[in-house]
Amino acid sequence: MNRTARNIAGYLFIALYMCYTASTTLFVHTHNYDGQFVVHSHPFVMGEGGALNHSHTLSQSLFIHFISSSLFVGMSAMIALGVLFVVLAKQYKHDIETYIRKHIVHYSLRAPPALLHK
Repeated sequence: MNRTARNIAGYLFIALYMCYTASTTLFVHTHNYDGQFVVHSHPFVMGEGGALNHSHTLSQSLFIHFISSSLFVGMSAMIALGVLFVVLAKQYKHDIETYIRKHIVHYSLRAPPALLHK
């Protein structure tokens, strides 16, 4: 994948994350099912007087709630780990390069010994 395509994909993922975060933040609402409140979020149109003009079954509401909460936690954790990795990689760049040169990369051009049977 060339650099331009990676940049475009990166910006699309950022836009997708921002839209998802806005959706889960701006459209939070509750439904009451036999005295049990289920809170979830998804885009919807408010009715007159701020009343909800849509409904879900209990299983649909729970599904939306669990998907929203698991995706938000997962994406937030991945972003936090990515930022932590970049910060640590920049901070310890010299130590990482030194370790690789010392322990992993060998500049010897000699092949290992081998036994030949005739």
